[in-house]
Amino acid sequence: MKLLLTALLLAHTVQSIVDGTGFSRGACLKTINTARAAFADKFHVANMNALNYNKKLEPVILQQLSFVNGCPEPSIISHKNLDIYLNVQGQKDLIVELISNTDNTMLACVESHCDGKAIVSIVTDVTDTAPISGSPGSECPSGRSADSKGLCASPGSAGRRNFDVEIPTPIGPPIKVKVDWDLF
Repeated sequence: MKLLLTALLLAHTVQSIVDGTGFSRGACLKTINTARAAFADKFHVANMNALNYNKKLEPVILQQLSFVNGCPEPSIISHKNLDIYLNVQGQKDLIVELISNTDNTMLACVESHCDGKAIVSIVTDVTDTAPISGSPGSECPSGRSADSKGLCASPGSAGRRNFDVEIPTPIGPPIKVKVDWDLF
């Protein structure tokens, strides 16, 4: 019961992207990743992936919306290794499902309108990875490393904050340094 209550409190932080104010792709991604990081921290999930935005997934949501004339009931539809979360505002059970899946790597968000009301729908990819207990970011999948929030980020993703850079020098080999973008 305590797990569910805490998850519901974390889900409340996601409501800022689904209440019809301030919607943008960047805000959606940042809000979901922030909630996922908080979930990983609270429940000691060592392999929670940071999500990357994939604009190419937006038509998947639009197609599902077209089947219901743009006015879907709150639901999750699983189709071709994707989970489509339709009409998520006020639906804490859908949001908890979204932020607690460790294995997702990408998402897209679409704001649409139904009877004059803004609604938000989200799509994520799905793979079969079980959560691992431990410090956030301590058990990242191959090819991913922990970012500053404890999420497992892919190289070059917006979620990854530290990376190696080679600086050319006029004499000798390039200097290799680690850049921490949290400092900027």
